[in-house]
Amino acid sequence: MNSNAISKLVMMATTVLALASLTLFAAPAHALVVAGGGGRVGSLDPKVGDGGVAVGAHVDMETAGSHWHLEPNVLYWNGDPLNGFDTNVDAFYHFNAQRRTGPYLGGGVGLSMVDHPVGGTTTDGLANMFGGVQFPTGNNNVFLEGRYTFTDVSQASVSLGVTLH
Repeated sequence: MNSNAISKLVMMATTVLALASLTLFAAPAHALVVAGGGGRVGSLDPKVGDGGVAVGAHVDMETAGSHWHLEPNVLYWNGDPLNGFDTNVDAFYHFNAQRRTGPYLGGGVGLSMVDHPVGGTTTDGLANMFGGVQFPTGNNNVFLEGRYTFTDVSQASVSLGVTLH
């Protein structure tokens, strides 16, 4: 990874942490709080080259009683001949109560860093849209999600994940 990509990654991580800190100190009635975190694994197909495995991690933030969530997350994917690293800040809405099986839809923005076999690493902004179904398992949620990421090397993915509360 070149120094430009590293500095952009550090800038994005700092921004996500700053936003998370600000939301935690918001007015108590509307404060976002960290409700859990987890990971995902799936298949990702970039628009260039062959698809591969994708693994990621996320932090789930919510306002009590709301169906809206803010979810900073990262995703590493490895295809042939490309691999990449995406950082996102996503917002999503789940249509049923948190402890009931149901669908959700969302979108987000972030950065996409792609390692090319020739030409090194490129870093671009991204926007994504996603949807899925969450399945409560006690205090935790398992989810199945489809996602499309719009960037220079756009990506389609399907993943299975868990959020631990």
